[in-house]
Amino acid sequence: MSEEVESEVSTDMSSNGETDTQIEYLTKVKEVECVLVNSLIESDAKWSLFVTAAYSYDCEIAVKPFLPEFITSMDQLYDIIWKTPNLKLLRSYIQEIDYSYCKKEVIILLHWILISSNSPKLEMIKNPDFVEFLTHIQDGGPITVPTFAFKISYDDDNEENVNFENKSAEYGSRTAFYTCDPYFLYKLLCHGFGYNNSEDPIRLTNVISIALSKSRRTPCWGKSCCGQVLRSVGVVEYIQNGRFIQHRLRTNPDRVDIYVEIPRLVRVRYILYYAEQLPHIPDSIKDVIKSKTFRRNYILQFGCVVTLAGVGCCLCIKRLGYSFKIKDVFIFAYKSVGFSRIKW
Repeated sequence: MSEEVESEVSTDMSSNGETDTQIEYLTKVKEVECVLVNSLIESDAKWSLFVTAAYSYDCEIAVKPFLPEFITSMDQLYDIIWKTPNLKLLRSYIQEIDYSYCKKEVIILLHWILISSNSPKLEMIKNPDFVEFLTHIQDGGPITVPTFAFKISYDDDNEENVNFENKSAEYGSRTAFYTCDPYFLYKLLCHGFGYNNSEDPIRLTNVISIALSKSRRTPCWGKSCCGQVLRSVGVVEYIQNGRFIQHRLRTNPDRVDIYVEIPRLVRVRYILYYAEQLPHIPDSIKDVIKSKTFRRNYILQFGCVVTLAGVGCCLCIKRLGYSFKIKDVFIFAYKSVGFSRIKW
């Protein structure tokens, strides 16, 4: 590795507060690259949930206590978030070894969220039969198909999950929908329903449209490929223990509200994303060069150079006694540079 590249990747921070060597830092860079190559959408979704939680009203409780040690304040965290490019483009920077765009604090924070503390994991569902599963939960009827669906994969040695599986085997379980705003999802994934000290029961429903109608449209990370505005619904499993479960029928007998009094009897199994304002995320740096803004700025500048050069040539030609109209120079520049073909 050249000295120039070494200088670009040098770092003096790590997720545990100690000093990373160049080799340790480069290892994190490659691990981040690997996770962005293999699971870009899942990584983007997890990072976006983290960012949304960081900007929520209860960020001091939901995010700050669980940050890596090198982040000492929320202002520092917001600065790192602001420096983070969209993850698809960051992946391209790493693959093309353009480390000048890979801020070390960004890489280390992404490594912490997507690798070191990535439990539970998100797994994107691509099977079209998943819609039939959602239909089965509400016993038929139309389903509002989500933009993205993610399965929540817990660690095998997760104590809460082991206890839940044991109770599920003892009492049986059922599945329902839970209204869950995006800013709240990160805390729910990290801490489960046990985070809530409220005595109010957890309210579920067997109709996805009811859960979705109560989910607020939430602005998320503006560089996300999962959408800049989200609504979300959780698909949860709950233990069928009659002492702690209440079922209340709505006017329509097919619509039921379920109230679970004990939080540990509920477990999130899937997350449904309903996205708006899906952006076009460039695949690589080459795509950025081809973007509308670049084309506009570059061609305007190039066109001005061609026009001025043409005017200069025209004046020289006129001094030699040849007839040439200035207007023809502008017409030639217009056609040759391609102004007429630009999509403004």
